[in-house]
Amino acid sequence: MDDRLEVTSPDGTRIAARRYGSGVPLILVHGVCDDHQGYRRVIPHLESHFTIYAADRRGRGLSGEGSEYDFGCEVEDMVALGEAVAAQSGAPAGIFAHSFGALVAGEAAMRTDAIGRLMLFEPAPPTNDELVDDLFAKTDAADWDGVIRTLLCGLQKNPPEVFERLRADEDRWPRYAELAASVARELHGALHYRYDAARLNARRLPVRFLLGGTSGGIMGRYTKTAMGALTGADLAVMEGQAHGAMRTGPEQVAAEIREYF
Repeated sequence: MDDRLEVTSPDGTRIAARRYGSGVPLILVHGVCDDHQGYRRVIPHLESHFTIYAADRRGRGLSGEGSEYDFGCEVEDMVALGEAVAAQSGAPAGIFAHSFGALVAGEAAMRTDAIGRLMLFEPAPPTNDELVDDLFAKTDAADWDGVIRTLLCGLQKNPPEVFERLRADEDRWPRYAELAASVARELHGALHYRYDAARLNARRLPVRFLLGGTSGGIMGRYTKTAMGALTGADLAVMEGQAHGAMRTGPEQVAAEIREYF
């Protein structure tokens, strides 16, 4: 099965997810500068276990775009999608979410019983105003090379050759360049987001954080800080992987998902 589920968010924006496989419901939520295709290498390892809903967050792929960007609207999108999936399947939806998408998913889970257990892969950290200002300036100048370089090397602390390899990849680069315009606005949303662990604890949801074994610096610190704020949350580490594990280690990511959900 390969079709789509579409919902209408409270502000009228159409939000879509690609549906694959059969089994218990699982929503996949992508991070910054990505869309549902970021899971294309993981999904084949999950289709026999789950009914997968690979979401496009607003402004991406199959989903529409609101008149102005607001982090709260992203959360409402995920609540609407979670409730639609739960109504269709008759059970709360599990969510696997990556990076900025993990902030969205965690907040949405505080607002509806339609979302069940969560696996949050390296939730995007709040960053500093200087970095966001730099990204907005590069966005205004349509400097997509600069946006992606700052994201990969400035925020994620990858060495320069990671950007150079991506820039030279004729298959992958056009998609990243197309999505680059959304980076600054989402990191601005992360900058002003305040994680309220008490509300998620009140729901008593099972939450597991996922961390790449080679993810250092801010990604590792923030993941462990967020985990420590949640009663009963635990941590799984994927040895040899970093923030881009859906591309470099899809079988490992899928194995973690199958074991948890």
